[in-house]
Amino acid sequence: MKTALYLIRSRCNYSQAMAAKAIGVSRQMLGAWESGAKALPPARQEQLAALFGIEPELLTEYSLEQVEDFCDRPMFSHTVQGRQVFSFCPTSESRVYLEGPGKIRPEEQGTALMNHKHRLMEQLEESLRLTPGHQADQLPTLEAGISILAIITRLFALSAQSEPDVSLRLLNFFRKQLSLLEAALNGSAGQAEFTPDEQSQLRLFRAHWARENRQAMARNQNALQLAPDQPDTQAWLEQLINCYRQLRFDGGSRAELQWHLNQLMNGVYPNETD
Repeated sequence: MKTALYLIRSRCNYSQAMAAKAIGVSRQMLGAWESGAKALPPARQEQLAALFGIEPELLTEYSLEQVEDFCDRPMFSHTVQGRQVFSFCPTSESRVYLEGPGKIRPEEQGTALMNHKHRLMEQLEESLRLTPGHQADQLPTLEAGISILAIITRLFALSAQSEPDVSLRLLNFFRKQLSLLEAALNGSAGQAEFTPDEQSQLRLFRAHWARENRQAMARNQNALQLAPDQPDTQAWLEQLINCYRQLRFDGGSRAELQWHLNQLMNGVYPNETD
């Protein structure tokens, strides 16, 4: 059975053990008061009221509906035994907490974020690995990926060395730049969510990426000119360009382009082993 004590303790994020320890009773005794199996002594009522920052009468003389209405108000947070707890009155170490009772609590948000971090690290580990028998082909990609991780690590270190408010601004700035880069490389991404300045930066990123691709295509064309007498060279080049354009608009990877290139090379130079 729910009681006022149960509702208020839960709202303040104290466990039964924490609340019982704070006033010097056993967890079983506190549970008996919460269930209504035993009456709450006036002296303990005063102690619990002080712990939660409420009037003592709220624990016994109000209906549950009134208690629930009372709980739906701003609170003040502080830390006890490494756990974030709340009070309806401020203390010297309190921070105001404005969310209603239906909102996700900070400790729950923290747990969800840590679980998300672990999933991302697993995905990263899956992406940056060497497959037996394919190490030579995968080394350049692995080296580039680890270089990116090294840069990101240095950026996090720079943020950690800054003041808290500066650190948050730095992280948000890093996140925005990476979001713009992601949009630049994703042909289907729109620009509605970006400011005019960010849209200009997005176009600049895309221009740089297009220039890199043009340079790569120029190198491929120079390589083809080494075999001018090959009758299928022009047709092969047109197929390669069409393949590249299709993969670029479909979001294909460099590995996919390399696979198509190998297929075309096998058709033009069937006697070559590589």
